[in-house]
Amino acid sequence: MLKALLWKEVRDLRGWFVLAIVAQLYLAGVATGLDFGPLRAGGGVPFVDDFVTYYFFFVAFVFAAVAGLWQTLLESLRGTWAFLLHRPAPRNQLFGVKLLVGGSATLIVATLPVMLYAVWAATPGRHSSPFFWSMSGWAWQAAVAVPIVYLGAFMSGLRPARWFGSLLFPLAGSFLCLVLTQSLVATWAWPLGVPICLVVEALLVASIMYVAATRDYS
Repeated sequence: MLKALLWKEVRDLRGWFVLAIVAQLYLAGVATGLDFGPLRAGGGVPFVDDFVTYYFFFVAFVFAAVAGLWQTLLESLRGTWAFLLHRPAPRNQLFGVKLLVGGSATLIVATLPVMLYAVWAATPGRHSSPFFWSMSGWAWQAAVAVPIVYLGAFMSGLRPARWFGSLLFPLAGSFLCLVLTQSLVATWAWPLGVPICLVVEALLVASIMYVAATRDYS
């Protein structure tokens, strides 16, 4: 049963996932100096003064928001909540599978281009500027924070709301939370960046599980 649910969630997200991965691979190619397409690398110090890195996270944030909404609103539009929740499995397992697939896809989309770019930058002879792995620290922290947006979007699509604006409150709140956490880690508290993001994500998962267990899907 859980294997079938896992495959269902993979099928639902694979189109968006493939599109996001293609976009990230293109951006990683631009960042490493491949001259193709409309974008051109500026030749700056990797992770310090290059613009392409910020596009990594634009793509990741868009995918995270789309994935969270797609996994929940799609069930409402198709009217399949009742069918899904009548499967012989507890609700926490059903929604856990959704979160596992969506969260894993979000992390892959966020971290893959950072890893490719960092490995390229750390390889001797690739560029003229010095590089230390610590220079990519902010990018790894940002990648860990991307699931906050996914979880906020998931909550937006899951919770019942009459108006479209109020429906998106959790997603808007997740972006605000993301800005606040990243602003905090840009100060003296930067070593706390990853723990803070993990705590926020754990709270969002707990909130999602509560809404999933108490919502009336009829």
